[in-house]
Amino acid sequence: MKERYLARFPQSAMMFGFADFALWELRLQDAHLILGFGQAYLADATAPLTWTHQKPEQKGS
Repeated sequence: MKERYLARFPQSAMMFGFADFALWELRLQDAHLILGFGQAYLADATAPLTWTHQKPEQKGS
């Protein structure tokens, strides 16, 4: 992972000398994106680039 990071951000090589610098790899299970009122979206690991608009459940008619 360090090699990939440095290939993309070579100017950051010095950061690896700091005790409080670390790289983390996160594996998406699911994600929620909230942009504002009525703008909530969900994505999951099977299709991380597909965001599904979340609609509130309708109670009664």
